[in-house]
Amino acid sequence: MMLIKKKCLFCENENVCNEAGNPEKLYSQNFKENDLNPDVFSARRSTDHFHYNMKHCRKTGLVFSSDVLPDPVLLDLYQNSRFSYQEFTGLLCQNYWNPIKTFNHFFTKENALEIGCGNGFFIEKLMGIGFKNVYGCEPCKQAIDIAKPEIKEKILCNFFKKGLFDKNYFDFICSFHTLDHVSDPSDFLNTCFEILKPKGFAYFITHNVNSIQAILLGEKSPIIDIEHIYLFNKQTLQMIGEKAGFRTFKNFNIRNSYPITYWLRMSPVPFKKIILKIASSLRLSNRIIAFKAGNIGILFQKL
Repeated sequence: MMLIKKKCLFCENENVCNEAGNPEKLYSQNFKENDLNPDVFSARRSTDHFHYNMKHCRKTGLVFSSDVLPDPVLLDLYQNSRFSYQEFTGLLCQNYWNPIKTFNHFFTKENALEIGCGNGFFIEKLMGIGFKNVYGCEPCKQAIDIAKPEIKEKILCNFFKKGLFDKNYFDFICSFHTLDHVSDPSDFLNTCFEILKPKGFAYFITHNVNSIQAILLGEKSPIIDIEHIYLFNKQTLQMIGEKAGFRTFKNFNIRNSYPITYWLRMSPVPFKKIILKIASSLRLSNRIIAFKAGNIGILFQKL
């Protein structure tokens, strides 16, 4: 199995990450080649979480997978993965829009792009608030197949990369839980900057590697996963955007709303099946609980 070496996004070499030597090794790879299939790369799954060798830059706090699958292999896995969270898209739309709705009046409602758009539920939201031309980029074929007809035609089935869209075209770009999946976030953000108009906004949500749950759960945290190549905290997320040329407009913690069953399914609690049965018998399964579970958002502007 051929793996590609990755390094810290900020340090010139590994010795800079840690003055005593190499970046701190956090976890060792826990999968074999025959463990890998499209189901493992399906978003919000509740199966076992495999991960690569993972390192921690002591200088910046960036956590990253140091040996990863090449992009052509990843693209094939993502294109054939399952779209498994359609029942939560209404809640996800609220979770993503609520943090920035107070800034709505700053946005020019012409051209918008969502990267990693799933079945286009947030594209529909952007159209609903007045954006005239909205596009999406999504590798999962199943997600696009179940998109509404008027949305499907706006989605490109591919990884986001340079050359797909014209320079200085978009007024608003958004991407949710995608930046931590890409093998080169610097190139990703440089391309976003290039295709965004001056005064345009770019909005990203990622996991927070410094969140309480991530620290307490360690390797058992859902964010320690083969899909996540780079894991950010508030500081490194701001740093990587500003490195690409953006100005930070606002950064914030994300409040997530999900049913009890979702929280239980995604958590590594023991006796999960028993607890889920109890919740169902008490008619608590669909009760919505909202709290800040460890996601961060940032709104950048291109000046």
